[in-house]
Amino acid sequence: MISHQNRTHITQSPCRQSTTRETETETETETETETAIHKQRANPLQPTHRQRRLAKYRFQARRVGQQECCLEFMQSFGPFLAVLAAYLVGSLSFAVIVSRVMGLNDPRTFGSKNPGATNVLRSGSKAAAIITLLLDAAKGWLPVALVSWYGAPYGLREGTLAMVGLAAFLGHVYPVFFKFEGGKGVATALGVLLGVSGWLGLATLLIWVLMAAGFRYSSLASITAAVMAPVVYLLAGDTFWLKNTPVAFGITVMALFLLYRHADNINRLIKGTESKLGKKAAPPAALPDHGAHRGHPHHRSAKSAHPAENKPPHSGKRRS
Repeated sequence: MISHQNRTHITQSPCRQSTTRETETETETETETETAIHKQRANPLQPTHRQRRLAKYRFQARRVGQQECCLEFMQSFGPFLAVLAAYLVGSLSFAVIVSRVMGLNDPRTFGSKNPGATNVLRSGSKAAAIITLLLDAAKGWLPVALVSWYGAPYGLREGTLAMVGLAAFLGHVYPVFFKFEGGKGVATALGVLLGVSGWLGLATLLIWVLMAAGFRYSSLASITAAVMAPVVYLLAGDTFWLKNTPVAFGITVMALFLLYRHADNINRLIKGTESKLGKKAAPPAALPDHGAHRGHPHHRSAKSAHPAENKPPHSGKRRS
């Protein structure tokens, strides 16, 4: 039989164990607290866990505030900066730059005197013409493509995209780096159309190729493509690309500028004096030699240089 003392011991044993564990836990907590206080006293500059969390939250809030401020700035001034950058990129006249790098004559001094790929081709260098064409198209495509890809978070919508394309085109026509004397803008306009939609650019390029192959006039092909570009954009809109009013307006303005820049070509086409593709232009006229003046020893007249040839013919009679 179990005695009364043993029963009491068995009954109270779990309670005592629980009390013992609680006491040990409290002792450990007090020990950790004392250790933390001791460390804080030993190094008062070391931040506590709460201070570190608070500093982290403040840093994140400051960072979010800076991002919001930058976003507001871009939404306010982003369209203006994008248009200005597009104009400066368009002002790079690659016809002049490529001709200088490759040792060719300045395209503004021969042929149509237009700094464009067609006139560079008249110099006889197909490689220079192809490089000029690609670079002129790229400077129209790049600003439009960047706004189309990354402009939405900064408030750059369809209106900004149209203005950016138009600014790149006008930069080629009136370049600030070349005394505002630029080309007609055909290749740059093609690059803008490719940036708006690849299908629109390819359709316009196909029109140009067909007209150039059929009639061998680059100007006629450019005029036809310029007139057809807004028509194609409006007719095929919402099928191959999203149609919107600002972009349609920008394309129409570019077409009108292209017609204006081709006014002389239109007159030559009417008169039948326009040069065809593949025809090499005559070299630029030599500068007059200002040393050939009267009395210069190295530039004598034919009469003084050959006196024997200028004598009157001998009659054959002798004086008596």
